[in-house]
Amino acid sequence: MSQSVCLASFQKSDSKYLQLLDFAKEVKAGDSTFREGIGAKIYSGELFDNFYRNNKNEDIINSSLNYGYAVLRSGITSLQ
Repeated sequence: MSQSVCLASFQKSDSKYLQLLDFAKEVKAGDSTFREGIGAKIYSGELFDNFYRNNKNEDIINSSLNYGYAVLRSGITSLQ
């Protein structure tokens, strides 16, 4: 849900903002519907213009985002 608010604050696409809000409501435990992953792809594409992954092993932006996300998610999960 925070990703959609971030897109709205940067005045990005309204349709993507609403789509991310819908996805946030549909995420299941273990992300069995892949909504979290699809939402991340939409978010990255909107926030970082022309975001494209050539080779995920050589892409420093994507690797940094993945690392940051893992740290954030583990911190949030440990609070629950």
